[in-house]
Amino acid sequence: MKRLFFAFAAFLFIISACRKDKVTDFANQMLIGTWNQVNVTTKVPTGKYVKMFDGGGMESTVMAGYNTYEVKTNQLIFKGSSGTAANLFVVSSDSLYIEPLAACTDVNGCGTLYARQK
Repeated sequence: MKRLFFAFAAFLFIISACRKDKVTDFANQMLIGTWNQVNVTTKVPTGKYVKMFDGGGMESTVMAGYNTYEVKTNQLIFKGSSGTAANLFVVSSDSLYIEPLAACTDVNGCGTLYARQK
């Protein structure tokens, strides 16, 4: 969990040092694809996924009621019939970590880890 925190902190530092439009475009390109949800502690796949398409469309077995996404600086925003959900995120070539901006009351944390489907 500490690794994720430090990776996230490094990501935020990089974002603040870069021009916003380049970072947003890069993040959009990195997000495109199918992401399989994995257990944060065991790294075992859960059988659920998020698929993000070029242009902002998405499908998911994890986030019902959301069918589009948007990247704004360091936020990944999901939109759909369930409303709007803003999240912090860290993306790399093979992993995606999403954490809601809303206050977390779960002692195990509220973030979700995904592995890129190959």
